Amino acid sequence: LLAVLLTGILVMPMLLNHLGQTDYADLARMGDDSVIASTWSNLWAAGLFVIGFVLTLPLWLVPGLGFFHPLFWMAWLNRRTFTYDALSVHATPDELRQLRRQHGGGLLALGGLMAMLTHVPFAGLFAPALAALSFTHYCLQALRGSRQGAVATVSPSQEKK
Repeated sequence: LLAVLLTGILVMPMLLNHLGQTDYADLARMGDDSVIASTWSNLWAAGLFVIGFVLTLPLWLVPGLGFFHPLFWMAWLNRRTFTYDALSVHATPDELRQLRRQHGGGLLALGGLMAMLTHVPFAGLFAPALAALSFTHYCLQALRGSRQGAVATVSPSQEKK
């Protein structure tokens, strides 16, 4: 939980700036670039994660669910945290909601894959950073596809720089 939060708050802004200037330079930045909103979203997701995890603890008594229960909640946390962070700079709030709705299953599957990776020795150390990179590419490519080739425009704040 802590690694996902720190990755979302500290690594994602740097990753988005780099990928936004290189691989996705054609994608207009139409969202909010707010560290406070990102931190709030991450903390809210962490709180829901803890509440959901604790409320479903009795399911650990059902044979087999003890394995899938933590993977599901980590997949959910990955999807919730990294999707918001990956799209907050480039997508409008409407686009964010639309992409979460359209790609919810794929995002949850990607979150599940990253959650399983945390159980692999040594690879688990890099799982949050790999999750951030994977979600960023997935989300920005999906945003690019939903805009159907809309090109970047220079915002007034970028003209001043």
